[in-house]
Amino acid sequence: MMRTAEIVAGSGERLVVVVDDDSRVRESIGILLSSASLPSRTFENASSAFEFLAGAAVGCVVTDIAMAGMNGWEFQKLIATSYPGLPVIVVSGSLDQGNLDSKALCGSFALIDKPIVGEELLIAVRAALGQHFNSATRLP
Repeated sequence: MMRTAEIVAGSGERLVVVVDDDSRVRESIGILLSSASLPSRTFENASSAFEFLAGAAVGCVVTDIAMAGMNGWEFQKLIATSYPGLPVIVVSGSLDQGNLDSKALCGSFALIDKPIVGEELLIAVRAALGQHFNSATRLP
C-alpha cells in the first residue's frame, strides 16, 4: 500500500527525520536544524526511523549511506515505495561515481558529502521541505 507521510496542514511544522549511526554526526545535525528553527527527530538506524514515519508529520529525511543493517540506499528505496514524494537527502563520507549513479537511480533529493557544511545542508533541507509541503496530502 502506498502512503504519504502526513503533513499537519497549516502548522508549518514539518519534522526533519535524521538517520546516522554516528552519534556525533546525528547530534550535530540535530543541533544545526534546531538552531535554524527546524524541528527534527534523530535515529541511529533506518529501521527505527522507518517505523516512526507511519503517522508522523514528516517533511523530509536526511540519511547516511553507510550504516549497519539497512543502509541509506535501501532506506531511500523503501521510502520511495511507501511514501512517494517524501524528499530524502543522502549524506556520505565516501562519494564516488558509483554513489552518484545510485543517487540518480534512487531519486535522492540531494546528495551531500561529509564533512557536512551546515549552510549547504540547511539549504537542501529548506528546499526539500518546501517541495514536500507544496505537494503533500494528508491521509485519514
